[in-house]
Amino acid sequence: TLPAQPDEILPVVTVTTKGAPTYVPTGLTTIGEQTTTIPATGLEKFKAPTPKTGETSFTASITSGDKVASGVRVSFDTEGFTDDYAKYKVTVGDQEVKGLTVTDLKAGVGPFTLGQHATARVTLSYDNPAYALKGFGKDATVASVTVKSEKLSPPTITVAPQTVEAGKIVTVTGTGFVPSSPVSLTLHSDPVEVGTAATDDAGSFTAEVTVPAATEAGDHTVVAAAESPAAEASAPLTVTAAPAPTPSADPSTEPSGQPSTEPSTQPSAAPSPSADQGRKGSKGGLARTGSNALIVGACALAVAGVGTAFIRRSRRHKA
Repeated sequence: TLPAQPDEILPVVTVTTKGAPTYVPTGLTTIGEQTTTIPATGLEKFKAPTPKTGETSFTASITSGDKVASGVRVSFDTEGFTDDYAKYKVTVGDQEVKGLTVTDLKAGVGPFTLGQHATARVTLSYDNPAYALKGFGKDATVASVTVKSEKLSPPTITVAPQTVEAGKIVTVTGTGFVPSSPVSLTLHSDPVEVGTAATDDAGSFTAEVTVPAATEAGDHTVVAAAESPAAEASAPLTVTAAPAPTPSADPSTEPSGQPSTEPSTQPSAAPSPSADQGRKGSKGGLARTGSNALIVGACALAVAGVGTAFIRRSRRHKA
């Protein structure tokens, strides 16, 4: 606060820095699932240009440590505040709740979410640009700020199976992440994104991802990361080389110059029906068809002999 007389306007001071300024919080408080109270001595106060109008904002600095804080609520124990001029707003990092009354400030504002290893400034100010330089009043102050997280959880993931062939699928399961937020899945050592997921209302997700076929065999790490609010977890994965492909058999075969079966030198064990029948109707081993031919020939000779005898007898009678 620059010195000045009570009714004077404070001079405007412009500060130029080389590069982005580094924020050093006053009274950094690690929040928990139990209510934590930050006293007035741990708050940053910004005065209005006219000192008698009091402060324009009060700020508390909080962190979630190595966990994700969900359902964070902040309440303000105010003195001398009034709703006569304008509504109020509370910001936690880049999250904002507007249109608040003094009663709302005392009851608690939220919920907010803090990512892993996050540091956020909790700021109370007027919700009206016209009151940006107007103080809350010379008798108005914030005696303390209380903060509580509904859930604190370290983000973790598991990968199943833990050993897999390159080109195969693994299942990644995560818990403790920021609720309803996108998560990117990356395979290290050489970082390559293998998939994305979205957490549910409890900050959990399950996703199936394919290990790239070109992944080298060895020990690797799967990393799941959310950007805003930030959260990250990792799990080991062992990748084995895919088996070498087995050459397929040639579907076309060369025709063989040899017959498929060797000719048998032995007679067939099962005679044909016609030959078998011939043997049954013959005597002396002759085939039945040969016997029929002899009978026909004998009959023909007998007829011829009878005819010759008849002719000779006729000639004798005529003589």
